[in-house]
Amino acid sequence: MLKDGMKIEELKFNQLMPDENLTIQGEIMLTERGIYLLYTTIKKPMLWAFKEEVLHAWGLKAKSILEYYLSPVSLEEVYLLLNQFSDCVVEFSSYSCLVGNLPNRNTVIWEVRGY
Repeated sequence: MLKDGMKIEELKFNQLMPDENLTIQGEIMLTERGIYLLYTTIKKPMLWAFKEEVLHAWGLKAKSILEYYLSPVSLEEVYLLLNQFSDCVVEFSSYSCLVGNLPNRNTVIWEVRGY
């Protein structure tokens, strides 16, 4: 890239997501009580944000919160993952702007993990 005229200061190999645009982040899983949402609205990386605020929601309340913050396409993708991996936790971050290179997404799925 440098041979093609790009300047070294223009190169980025690891870029964090825009924390100033964070709206909600956390973990979602299916339980006997329906959807369980462990989340925070603090605009910091999740590990740091959870040190300041940890919120919980189940069932319809969790679903309403997700519907409020996640774009319809992002929410549909989360539900598809929960259905496909029903015993797993989906870790996510949602933003007030679109993210990624697929249209109409405001959410990044960081991890789907099973225990």
